Amino acid sequence: MDTAMVIVEPHLERQPALARAIDCAKLHQQSLHIHSFLPQTKNPSEFSEQYQEAEDSLRYYVNLARNKNINSDFTISTERFESALVNSMSNHNNYCVLFQDFVSNPWSLQLFKKHPVVRWMLDSPCSINIIKGVHSWRDMRLLVNVENSNDGHFHKYLFSHEMEAGAVAKRLGAEVFYLVNYHDSLHYPNRRWILDHYNIDNSKVIFKSGDLGGALVDVARTIGSTAILTGVPSSRDHDHNAYEHALQTVLEKSDNDVMILH
Repeated sequence: MDTAMVIVEPHLERQPALARAIDCAKLHQQSLHIHSFLPQTKNPSEFSEQYQEAEDSLRYYVNLARNKNINSDFTISTERFESALVNSMSNHNNYCVLFQDFVSNPWSLQLFKKHPVVRWMLDSPCSINIIKGVHSWRDMRLLVNVENSNDGHFHKYLFSHEMEAGAVAKRLGAEVFYLVNYHDSLHYPNRRWILDHYNIDNSKVIFKSGDLGGALVDVARTIGSTAILTGVPSSRDHDHNAYEHALQTVLEKSDNDVMILH
């Protein structure tokens, strides 16, 4: 059975990433691993109390998942956040998807200092879900990125994972839109190919030129989307590094959840 992983801050009252992870684990019949980072403090008795509180919270979350017939367990790491994140990423080959709250994580603050904190999301071996809001599937409006700069790259498997995810969201009640971003008028994509090949309603496809990150933010704001879904080019692809800037723009300037497929 596939296993999803969610990183939580156990002291917080609201846990949107945990709620989404439980919903998705139940939908896809996955196990769920719940993880928390708890840095060591100088005061041993204070740390012991914090650890016990965290353990009690995580045990409660595990029981929530088990009550929905989801196989679940938890771990607590006492490393510094940066080190623990790297170490947890090294184990992500064991997981099919990672869920994490945006607001509660230290790296989210670094976005506004222009630090390159999104590389781990691009290089992760598993898909990433960064959760900013609390939305049921029926209330969700999903914007799927089908960026393409050259008609010559179109083939029958292009965007297959994105389209599959969009189809699942639609079956769950979400409204799904598709953004086709292109660099300039010389590389205008083949609209008919996309519409016919994936049987998409013409009114749900939006074409916009220019910077990918800016286009995603602008279109998400225009249509009132609640989540942005995007694939990531292979690390061997020259477009891989360009996605770092686009992803950082989306996380910084959009209030949408961000789903990154690998």
